[in-house]
Amino acid sequence: VLRASVTDQGAHRVDSEHRPFEILARAGDSEPAKPPVLEQASPALPEKPTPKARDKAARLVTEALTYRDAGLEREAITRLREAVKLDGERTDAFCEMGDLLFRMGDMDRALSAYDTALRQQPESRAALRGSATVLQHRKDYRLAADRLRAILRLSPNDADAWLRLGDVAVFQGDEILARDC
Repeated sequence: VLRASVTDQGAHRVDSEHRPFEILARAGDSEPAKPPVLEQASPALPEKPTPKARDKAARLVTEALTYRDAGLEREAITRLREAVKLDGERTDAFCEMGDLLFRMGDMDRALSAYDTALRQQPESRAALRGSATVLQHRKDYRLAADRLRAILRLSPNDADAWLRLGDVAVFQGDEILARDC
C-alpha cells in the first residue's frame, strides 16, 4: 500500500492511497512478490445459524475485539469474517469490521461492511455513523449528510451527529446550516 498525505500552505490536506500494486522481480528471482489482498468484507451468509454456530460466532467476535485492542487489525478482521460466516446476522461484527477496515484505509470494503450492517438493521447508529465517516472521507458530503440525518431522526439530541453534520455543511459551503447545527 502506498499512502501519501499532502498539506498546502493554506492548511488544506489531501490523503491518497493506492493499492494493490505489483512489485517487479529482480534478476534471479523466480516470481514477483505480491502484496497481501484483503478478502471481501461480507462473505456469503449462511441460511440459519444453529445455536452452536451462534455461540462460536460470539466467541470469535470477542477474540476479534481482543485482537483489535492489541492493535492487530488483520487478525481481528479474520475473526470477524469467521464469525459472520457462522452467523450472518451479527450486525455488530459487520460494524466492527467496517471500523477496522476504515482504520486500515480500505474505504471500499469498510463501506461494504457498513452497508451490510444497514441492510440487516437500517437503524443501526454504529453503521450509520461509520458509513457517514467513510463517505465524508471520500468527500461524498450529500450521502454523509443523509446518514447523519438518519441518526438525528433516531436520536435528535445526538451532539456528535449534529457536530459532524455541521462539519459536512461547512464542506458543502452552507455556513448557515453549519451554524444551526
